[in-house]
Amino acid sequence: MTGAAKSVGGDLRGQGLHFASQAARGLRPKAMARAGLSGPPGADITMLEDVAAAVRARELAERRRTFTALAHQWQAACGHLSSTTKRANHKAFRAIVAMGRPAIPLLLEQITRNPNDWDLALAEITGENPVPIEDAGRVDKIVAAWLAWGARHGYRR
Repeated sequence: MTGAAKSVGGDLRGQGLHFASQAARGLRPKAMARAGLSGPPGADITMLEDVAAAVRARELAERRRTFTALAHQWQAACGHLSSTTKRANHKAFRAIVAMGRPAIPLLLEQITRNPNDWDLALAEITGENPVPIEDAGRVDKIVAAWLAWGARHGYRR
């Protein structure tokens, strides 16, 4: 057993795995018993998967809050600017780009509502530009190209 496994939940066989999943939720063993959270063999893995799904959902919600706050900050500070360079160099825009690939679904959502310069963030994060040269400057075509890119790469259905 690895040191990480020991430090998270003790013996990861049997109830140790169950304990690890409960520890991830921040519950103590007595509180787990009062809540009726111990279950039959095999339930431990399901519970751990549930905890992992809850953590992912919480991270997504936090990422969405951060993105939304940065997008509002950026729009308030740069909405009046015509310089793409100044808009793209604003600290809130840079922070969105710094979020990296996890920001892609949020950017694809945003580009449909309010295109702005989100294509620049997408291009910088992905290292790609799916917009054909003949469509440069045509917002509707830029949006369509990025949405198609998102679908091809599993970010959109």
